[in-house]
Amino acid sequence: AFTGSVVLPVKQILMNLLSNARKFTKHGQITLGAQIAPPDLHIWVRDTGTGIPAATALAATSEAIATAAPRV
Repeated sequence: AFTGSVVLPVKQILMNLLSNARKFTKHGQITLGAQIAPPDLHIWVRDTGTGIPAATALAATSEAIATAAPRV
């Protein structure tokens, strides 16, 4: 089961991903997907926007995860 300390950061990350997809996708589509593969939950956002370089995307994603991670 997910606890509140996990749900809120995941929600914030998803909202950021969807917001960025909307910002850079003037025409086309944005897809939010999820797949359960116990014990994991895979979530993704796919869009037809202009995109950003892979290195920039990786750095931004790593920073978002580190920022959202619960402090122990």
